[in-house]
Amino acid sequence: MRNGESMNGGATEVAGLSGEGRGLARFTGGCLLLGGVLAALVNLVLTPLLPTDGGTVAVSTSAAFALRMPLAAAVVALTALGLIGLYLVQAHRLRLGALAFLVAGIGSLMVFHTEVVQVTLIRDLALATPETLERLEREGRLGLYDLSFMVAVGTFTVGWLAVLAVTLRARVVDRRGPLTVLAALFLIPILGGLAGIWGAVLGNLALGAGWALLGHDVRTAAADP
Repeated sequence: MRNGESMNGGATEVAGLSGEGRGLARFTGGCLLLGGVLAALVNLVLTPLLPTDGGTVAVSTSAAFALRMPLAAAVVALTALGLIGLYLVQAHRLRLGALAFLVAGIGSLMVFHTEVVQVTLIRDLALATPETLERLEREGRLGLYDLSFMVAVGTFTVGWLAVLAVTLRARVVDRRGPLTVLAALFLIPILGGLAGIWGAVLGNLALGAGWALLGHDVRTAAADP
């Protein structure tokens, strides 16, 4: 077996990674695991509590929104840190794969910013001048904020898809994690469109499970030989 290649699809020894590098990979792998668990809990407990028939103002001023959005930002931050460990344990088998991690990292920073804006600016605007949000919602036009949100989510999604592709190709960590995340990225919009909020919840549960599996496997791969 070549150094760095997994046996039976599982995690394996990481070539060329120092003790400090292994420690960093284990820590950031733990961040990815924690981010996955938190993502599942947030979507299972808080997402169903969001109002579904009151428009943007009702959602933004709800207690569930005020709790959910900071936790969602924490999920993004934890999984962004997790990208570091995922890269470190397979860097010896990547060629241009570092670009995928860079795009995913930039996308994560952009999504983190939008999550923070949601719970600060948008919520404050909904509480102080709800008529402004209601007017914008009635007009239905695509504003700069909407465009920036779409760019952020698009960059995040494309980046993670690229990371999953190079991870599956590298075969350093078990395939179950990346395949679960890959399936979830497609299931979220599909199930959300078919089953509404509960469909989105199921898709995000799968996403959280996939991140948690990836984080666990990163920690395993970075364990001291």
